[in-house]
Amino acid sequence: MEAIEVRPDDGFVVVALAGELDVADADWSDAIDDALRDGASRLVLDLTNVTFIDSSVVRALVLAHRRVGPDGWLRLVYTHHLIARVIDICGLGEAFPQYTTVDAARRAAPTRAAAATLRAEAARATPIRRDAFSGDHHDGT
Repeated sequence: MEAIEVRPDDGFVVVALAGELDVADADWSDAIDDALRDGASRLVLDLTNVTFIDSSVVRALVLAHRRVGPDGWLRLVYTHHLIARVIDICGLGEAFPQYTTVDAARRAAPTRAAAATLRAEAARATPIRRDAFSGDHHDGT
């Protein structure tokens, strides 16, 4: 596992990780914790060189997401299908939409597929009036 931290000038922190991330090697977790402990509230995790994540990584992502608070953000950059699958299975697609580059994450421009998923989830969450499609229309008379 390799962890490289980069601090761009525009106020967000990039932590680039590589390899297989699991509970057996906690260096990746230390890199995330260090960035948050140093005050990062806008964090990009670059996982483009990561080939595997386990539940310990998912847990760390959720905890980091909570730590940045409502005024910050945590965005994930990944392209590996297994990472996408784990995030999807855990129901975290809305919290962690897929970004394919660090620049896209910085600009908050998720992939088209991720954006479509977010729109679909939002549409399903929108309450529909019970009488909207029932045919029971009352004109007040």
